[in-house]
Amino acid sequence: MPLATIHVLEGRYNERRLGSVSKAVQDALISILKIPSDDFFQIIHELPRNRFLHTSSFLGMKYSDDFIVLELASILVAIAALALPPANHVVPRRYRLVP
Repeated sequence: MPLATIHVLEGRYNERRLGSVSKAVQDALISILKIPSDDFFQIIHELPRNRFLHTSSFLGMKYSDDFIVLELASILVAIAALALPPANHVVPRRYRLVP
């Protein structure tokens, strides 16, 4: 279950453009991560200019007001970490999720 959080500058993206960005993100997750098409969790933040701070360029790339910050989080790692080891296997203390 990936969660996509999309951050954009307030006023730069109307509903149609936000819909296009949302669809592009979901299509990429389906294509690249092979998630089911109904696995859809997104949060879209439209931030005022004084809360959407960034440099004007980085590593030779110049940013416009259409700059998008995309965060992806997934519980796949957490699920793998919770997998139970065989009954005769001792999990080293440093890898235990609980004391």
